[in-house]
Amino acid sequence: MKDFIRLCHIVLFSIFTTTVFAQTIEGFGKVIDKETNSPLPGATIIVKDTSTGVTSDFDGNFKIKSLLGDILVVSYIGYNSIEVVVVESEMIILMEPNLDQLEEVTISVGYFDVSKKDLSGSIS
Repeated sequence: MKDFIRLCHIVLFSIFTTTVFAQTIEGFGKVIDKETNSPLPGATIIVKDTSTGVTSDFDGNFKIKSLLGDILVVSYIGYNSIEVVVVESEMIILMEPNLDQLEEVTISVGYFDVSKKDLSGSIS
């Protein structure tokens, strides 16, 4: 009988701890440029190793469902991708520009493509 009671305690304890540590939250926050503090619309926020993801709105705001302790991978064109651990529901994510990527931008002019570094003058 004591073994049965001990087993029940172990099962209940494991269910309780799983419930406490696997809390699903709806996280929300804002993605902004670290240097200018301007919002980054269209940033991609994905829960690492899952297919759950969202993009930030025009003001850089986003909402995503995840578990406490999950890792969010945040990326934006021209910026370094970063990984953020979910520790609370509200997050401010600061992105740093990646100047190396900006040199690889291609601009279409009429019927041909020109590399950004080879383009001079004004185009309308």
